[in-house]
Amino acid sequence: MKHYTTIPHSHAPLDTSGIRNQKKAIPFPTGDGRTLPMDLYYPESVAHPLPLILSVSGGGWYFTGLSSHHLGNSLSAAVSRGYAYASIGCTSSGEEKFPRQIFEVKAAIRFLRQNAEELRLDPERFGLWSNSSGGHLSLMAALTWKHPFFDAPQPEYPDISSRIQAVAANYPPTRLGISGPQFRELALSPDYDTEGPHCMETIFLGKDPSKDPELARFASPYYYITPEAPPLFLQHGTKDTVVPVTQSYEFADAYRRIAGPGRIQTNFPEGFVHSDPHLKSEDNCRQVLDFFDAHL
Repeated sequence: MKHYTTIPHSHAPLDTSGIRNQKKAIPFPTGDGRTLPMDLYYPESVAHPLPLILSVSGGGWYFTGLSSHHLGNSLSAAVSRGYAYASIGCTSSGEEKFPRQIFEVKAAIRFLRQNAEELRLDPERFGLWSNSSGGHLSLMAALTWKHPFFDAPQPEYPDISSRIQAVAANYPPTRLGISGPQFRELALSPDYDTEGPHCMETIFLGKDPSKDPELARFASPYYYITPEAPPLFLQHGTKDTVVPVTQSYEFADAYRRIAGPGRIQTNFPEGFVHSDPHLKSEDNCRQVLDFFDAHL
């Protein structure tokens, strides 16, 4: 079995030279005295406060970067549609473990909302659109609004809400510690370890989630769905061998049951793999942006 952290991963910066209005590497406080950088992009015209889409980098919680090629066409498509678009990369799980990354996403949301007037954003129209582990972090941040642990006030952002109005997540892990059995049920061979010290979930949590179900549950978006959950666009290819599609099937069922059938839109394309280029194509981005248009 291949170890995820030993596989070369390219996070080459996306060519954004065609976007004239952009602010690069804006430092935002993460709530613990440190800062992370954020890139922010704007449409050609900013005549009024803009709806915002925030993207959280994927990469198995381990490889992280700003405005990487993993964004596909989402950045240019969103800006062309009239959205402001922010990109962040959370601290690598090789440096610090869960739940630090959840707090960092919430800090980014609060920073953008606190500075909405200066940044020409509409603080009531914030969305998240992320892939893979970035999708997991986005779901955790969105679903734990008002959670006493995850949504505790951060010193730099007194009384600033972390609420999100809509979420789009591509092939996100939603229940940690169970992917091994799910892959066996799907008759698929996973690309990477699903348990043990080299498992990406183990590195993220600091413990093997298959041996610590309580910790795995605590870190899984599946268990934080409420009737107040924001509208969700969920996509996952059926031949994904990094995150089993079963997770999104079950997550979608729970979302419909708890949040309501009108709260979720799904796309489970047959034969698509993890990080499939078709899920980042211009046509697919248009579908996702149609969803955001309806809710932002």
